[in-house]
Amino acid sequence: GWFELNRPSYLKPKLPPDASSLREALGWLTDGPLRLSPEQLRTALFAKPLAYLKDPASSYAAALQAAPEQFSSPADFRELLLREPQVLDLTYNCELSDSSDRPIDEWGEAVHCD
Repeated sequence: GWFELNRPSYLKPKLPPDASSLREALGWLTDGPLRLSPEQLRTALFAKPLAYLKDPASSYAAALQAAPEQFSSPADFRELLLREPQVLDLTYNCELSDSSDRPIDEWGEAVHCD
C-alpha cells in the first residue's frame, strides 16, 4: 500500500536467500576454508548476516583478494575474520585500485585512500 510506496529503499529489508542456498552457505562456512565452529558461526551471523548467508564463497574470495598484505594468506585472513567477522563484507581495497577508477566524492574528486 501507500506505506511501502513512501518508504525509502534503504529502509526496505533485503530478503534472505532461499532454504537450499542457506544450507549450501552454512555447509561452506563450516566445511570450507573458514571451518567455523557453531559459536564462531553465530558470532559471524550476528555481525554481518547477508555477507555470510548470501554466497559466502564469493565474498570470501573477494575479501581475501582485497585484504591488506599482512592478511593476504588464507590462515591470516581467517584469524582476522575470527576477531573481526565484518571483514567478510570488505571486498574493495582502495590502495590496490587505480586512482582513476576510485569512486567520486560529493566534490567531484576521486576518493583518497587515507
